[in-house]
Amino acid sequence: MAIEEELAGDLIAPGGRLVLKHSGTLLGAVWTGFVGKDLFLYGPSGAGKTSFIKYMVTSARANPSEDRELTRRKRNRYFSAFRISGNSDQTVDIRRLRDRPGNSSGEIHGVEFTRERPHHAVVLLDATLPFSSKNGDSISKYLTDFWGELRRGNKELSKKVYRVWIIVNKIDQIKSSKTERLMTKLNKLLGDLTIGVILTGRVKLRPCSLVEGPEWEAVSDRLLNDILADMVYP
Repeated sequence: MAIEEELAGDLIAPGGRLVLKHSGTLLGAVWTGFVGKDLFLYGPSGAGKTSFIKYMVTSARANPSEDRELTRRKRNRYFSAFRISGNSDQTVDIRRLRDRPGNSSGEIHGVEFTRERPHHAVVLLDATLPFSSKNGDSISKYLTDFWGELRRGNKELSKKVYRVWIIVNKIDQIKSSKTERLMTKLNKLLGDLTIGVILTGRVKLRPCSLVEGPEWEAVSDRLLNDILADMVYP
């Protein structure tokens, strides 16, 4: 099904907190193409990038029992306008939502980020991965490699990139005490990594879960609303 068919009309997320509109006219599409912002996703395989975009576009929740949908190439969603929760007069025009294949190497995604320079970026991490590991994939290795490329990137990043969201997904699969410890470790790691990097002060860290359930739905809805509200600036 084409994305235009998927987005026909308004889609109201749980509780009416978010309304999605698709630019159904040529004029609307052209306008969004000029003033809209890019929101690109990065992160290791299985972190939930495709599920996050699906939730953002259709409000559908992830189902852990279903087979994971694999993204084998970069995919864009074009010309969407999101109305911010609680404010029917304020919308965010998003020119491109970009999904991409997962990669255990943050270096590859760091190179792509430096080249693409999106207005806003979401880096999704898998909370079930070990924070550090000598021989395998880990959260700290991905982020360290990712930021290493930003250190070598050019100063054009500071002219276009407004925000980088580090989202720790799948917190429903770990204990709350482990989530707290993980967030503390990540805060320290990000503080160390961003020293001397031109994006210092533009990074936000948040936990997330995309599965059904009142507790998790409140977390993800609030997060998405904050991301959209953060995209409203002169």
